[in-house]
Amino acid sequence: MSARQRVLTLILILLVLFGNCVNLFIARQRAISIVKAAEPPQNAAENSDANEPNVGIGQDSEQEAVIVTRAFNADGTEHDLQQCKLLHINWATEKELQQLPGIGPVLAKRIIEKRTERFFVEFKDLLAVPGIGEKRLAQIKPQICVAIPHVAD
Repeated sequence: MSARQRVLTLILILLVLFGNCVNLFIARQRAISIVKAAEPPQNAAENSDANEPNVGIGQDSEQEAVIVTRAFNADGTEHDLQQCKLLHINWATEKELQQLPGIGPVLAKRIIEKRTERFFVEFKDLLAVPGIGEKRLAQIKPQICVAIPHVAD
């Protein structure tokens, strides 16, 4: 292999590594934006209007359901809302939650309260809801989806 070929090979390897670093950076930025969307807004209690619904972060039975047009998976990829037939736990209404096995009105309200504080990013996040343990989570896990709704900046 001549010196010229070695230099070209080295340049190609460096370009591939640079491209991979750029892709990693982009994926990391997407993940950060999803995590930020899942966190509660700062000073939410001070800035919220009592008459204004908290759109996209959970509705009780008195509010209308929010129409979610985009959602993301925990890994940052866009969630396919058209293909997913599961119950989306992060924006399901109280009545929809009650259709899950072992979830009554009390647990449905607790789920809505918890997701108002912070979106569920993983299934295990549901264990923070009082009344949901490993057994109940195992019952409902095949029927729910933890996609995070898109929050416009």
